[in-house]
Amino acid sequence: MKKAGVLFMATRTNLELVPGGVSGLGQGFNRRDSRIQPRIRGISYPLALDGQGNLATSEDEQLTKEQILSVLETKPGERVMRQSYGLPNLEFNSYQFSLVNNNLERTIRAEVRNVSYLRVIGDISGESQGLYRVRIEYSENGTRQVPIEIALQD
Repeated sequence: MKKAGVLFMATRTNLELVPGGVSGLGQGFNRRDSRIQPRIRGISYPLALDGQGNLATSEDEQLTKEQILSVLETKPGERVMRQSYGLPNLEFNSYQFSLVNNNLERTIRAEVRNVSYLRVIGDISGESQGLYRVRIEYSENGTRQVPIEIALQD
């Protein structure tokens, strides 16, 4: 069995195209009205500075997306005050896709509070040897979000 690590992240925002050429708008994806006050606010991931030299913040759906990415890119033990936070090393082979997907889902659910629906779909891609491609479909507080796509390398 081999251990996996995150190779790269490929994410899409609400206004970009979803794989297959289907536009996210009009397909049940959320597009916030800029006049609505944010429900939640937190420090952006990855850490960055805003124009005034303060830590940049994110709100609502963007914050939830960044929290998911943070969990997936962090290994347990990297955070001194939260030793169990993050995605443990995955061990997988071509016969255990459901175990890998369940582990990813369990880890995200444990750390990201605003996710009301979560579905993790993944398998070995035929054209990319050694890559385990994962699609994370989720809703934030009942509103469907644009899926996140990642690739894990064994």
